[in-house]
Amino acid sequence: MIKTLALDALGRPLQPTAVTALAAPEHLSYPFLFEQGGELFMLPECGERNRLDLYGCVRFPDQWQLAQTLMVDARLKDCTLLRQAEHWWLFCATARGRMRVNETLVAFYADQLLTDQWQAHAGNPILRDFASARPGGRIQRDRHGRLLRPAQNAVPRYGYGLSIQEILTLTPGHYRERCLWRTTGPEQGWQGLHHIDWCNGMLALDAQRLIPNP
Repeated sequence: MIKTLALDALGRPLQPTAVTALAAPEHLSYPFLFEQGGELFMLPECGERNRLDLYGCVRFPDQWQLAQTLMVDARLKDCTLLRQAEHWWLFCATARGRMRVNETLVAFYADQLLTDQWQAHAGNPILRDFASARPGGRIQRDRHGRLLRPAQNAVPRYGYGLSIQEILTLTPGHYRERCLWRTTGPEQGWQGLHHIDWCNGMLALDAQRLIPNP
């Protein structure tokens, strides 16, 4: 189940509690939201369903309908969309053979968003690294023009921290990135970081912290 909560420009809730945006018998998570052509879309993770479904917003925050099935027979995690040059790109974590989901990054590309004709990157998996493979948020371009990809740092454990990777090369045949920043350990009361996003001057973190017993 995915729940949503509308916020104002200062991050204050506009409603008393979160409402259900999407429900399914399978586990749902990583609700990747983005705008395209004046419309709001959501790409949730549902690896147990073995498919990748894109939803369009009918009424925010609680009404969504299926817009396009992007892939079938694909057990993918934390899928993150990016529009770059002439392609749409999908960055996803996956587990194949001896490759584990927290260390394996794969990419796919297509000429348009609403299609099921996604092509696998020629170098898949494009990255194998427990410290920087699994997606951890929206890919952004900073004021210097650098393309920054948040990633989960699963060393020494899942959900331990985050890294920021600069994408240096992104073509259907080649991929290259480098680490710009990485958490080094729990700080200021948090025990783990899982996700980061920034939009319209607001930054949000998905963090874990220990709450003392009263």
